[in-house]
Order: sequence, then C-alpha cells, then structure tokens
Amino acid sequence: ALLLNEVTSKGYKKVIQTISCLPNFISWVVVAGIWIGLLSPTTGYINHIIEYFGGESVFFLSKSSMFPLLHTLITIWKTAGYSSIIYLAALAGINPELYESAVIDGANRWKQTIYITLPGIKTTILVMFVLSFAGVLNLFESVYVFQNPMIMSTAEVLDTYTYKTGVVQARFPLATAMGLFKSVISFIFVIGTNILSKKLTDNGETII
Repeated sequence: ALLLNEVTSKGYKKVIQTISCLPNFISWVVVAGIWIGLLSPTTGYINHIIEYFGGESVFFLSKSSMFPLLHTLITIWKTAGYSSIIYLAALAGINPELYESAVIDGANRWKQTIYITLPGIKTTILVMFVLSFAGVLNLFESVYVFQNPMIMSTAEVLDTYTYKTGVVQARFPLATAMGLFKSVISFIFVIGTNILSKKLTDNGETII
C-alpha cells in the first residue's frame, strides 16, 4: 500500500491494484490447482527455471518442512492485494499539508513515512491486527486443498483434523469439543489483542 501510494500515474496504479486484487476472488481450489501446476517437478515453470540455471528439479509439495513457508507465501499472494485497498483508503485520509510541511523542514521520504504516514494509519493497522486474530485458526480450505500423505506432518491443522474426525470418522462429540475449543482460543486471542491495542492508541481506548 505504501508503494502504491507513491505511484503518481493513476492508470498504472489502477492496473497494479486490479492485478494484485484478482487472486483474492479466486477459489482456493483454483489457487491450489495453479500452484500445484507451477510447482510440479516435471511440468512446473518454477522447476524449469531452476533447471535452466543448472539446479535440480524440486518436488516442493512433497517436503513437509517446506509446506508452512509455501502456504504462507501463497496466502500472502492471494490476500495482500485486497488488504492493501484498506490501507490505501486510510492513506488517502492523511492531510497532504503535513507532507508539504515536512518537505519544507527537510524530511526525506523515509522520515515522512515514519513520522507522518505510519502514525496517520495507526488506527487502521490496529483494527486490522485485532480482527486478523478472529480467524487466525480458520485454515481449513487453504490447507486442505494442498494436503497429501507426504506432508501431513506439517499440513494437518485443527480445522482439517476436526473435519476428518467429525465428518469422515463420524465422531461427532469429539469434533464438537474440538470446534468449541478452537472458538474459545480465537476469542481469547481477540480479547488479548484488543487489550493490547489499548496501550497503543492515543486516547487509551480499545479498538473494538
């Protein structure tokens, strides 16, 4: 969002925003198909690039140690564009006269970002931070579509395990207890981060 905010060409800025936001509207099933194809050890373009530079083909989705990093990167790729729109809206609310005054005082771009931009969107950052913890354990679809027997040691999360326990194995009492446990933990996360936000706001009030 900070980088896009520096782009002066409105047309170029809209094109970048559109391209970066498109993955957010794609189903995780389609996203999995795209990345499984890109990471394929035989037909994947990423491995073709590795081999072009003299490396050996890597079966990325068979290495359990690599899955958490891959999942994180793919999630960022899918959601970053949409999230940046919220921050761009917050950046648009900062008074331009503050930047003009900073330039007169000799502040460079970095100092303007530190002392004007970030304080100006601090509330938005805190709101996004608190709300993100509400779904911190909701990882079912994004993980389930990539699961295979070779990476189950790191690709099994609470949501997928609850699904297999309740729906596949029909152990409904245990699955219900697991779901309740997850809800309680998520609630504690939200309350905890909300209390933390009280110390970071200017008026000492919580975000939600």
